Amino acid sequence: MGTNGALAVSTPGPHNVPSPLEIGRTAMPRTSCILVAFALALLGSAPAAAGAPGAIDPSDLLANWANESAPEWNQSDDGELWTPVPGGVAQVGNGDSTRVSDFAFPGDFTFSGTVRAIEEAGRFDNDNLGIVFGWQDESNHYRLGWEGGGFGDTGDTFDPFLDEGASGARGLFLVIEQGGVGTALAELPTTFWAPATDYQFSLSRTGSDISFEVTQGAVVIGAGMATDTTFASGAIGIYIESQAAEFRDLVAVPEPGGAAELVLGVCLLLPFARLRHP
Repeated sequence: MGTNGALAVSTPGPHNVPSPLEIGRTAMPRTSCILVAFALALLGSAPAAAGAPGAIDPSDLLANWANESAPEWNQSDDGELWTPVPGGVAQVGNGDSTRVSDFAFPGDFTFSGTVRAIEEAGRFDNDNLGIVFGWQDESNHYRLGWEGGGFGDTGDTFDPFLDEGASGARGLFLVIEQGGVGTALAELPTTFWAPATDYQFSLSRTGSDISFEVTQGAVVIGAGMATDTTFASGAIGIYIESQAAEFRDLVAVPEPGGAAELVLGVCLLLPFARLRHP
């Protein structure tokens, strides 16, 4: 260690062989920091709250997730029409509802699954389906919504009282609603779903970055990214607005932070560093 207290880095040569004492001084910190990195990795991959799942059990979703108002229109009807389907749940009526998880993520996470718009017998509908996250309540949350060419995130033209929280976004959209005011963070205004078609979605939060992707098999239908930290924690959920849809193969997992990688990187550098003594 020099007079300025800095850690000196050198490459061992024939005349620069560390003594057993120096090996002991460097080996212990290296072992310790690897253990710290391992502990951080375990913490990062642990469930965010009691009951936080990986693969979401449809029976748990139906039994324990709360039925709340649809996020934009702030009304809830036909909540009792959420029913089990193989691998998931469906809202079989043309309803308005949000199913909100009984756990919350306090940080980074990924939420993924399959969604499919349902055509009711004798009618075609083309309104909203999607997911919510960072959920505090119906007036404070994020939503990733998708329309089939119907209302979009523009409210109900037939009932102005249902326009609270509308952002005006169309197509595939990422919206934050804060205090009942909706703002589009990302929007693909000409991207619509097709009925009776399976789509895979994935949404991730990493720090202040929010990213999403919708695919049909290997084909990317739409993707986007936004930066926002307003609701850094909250529940997740699924929703429909004037629409029938099914959601299957839902998975929600916390993502490990960068602390473990940073500590492990320091550990890997330690074999190339030794302390110099005055």
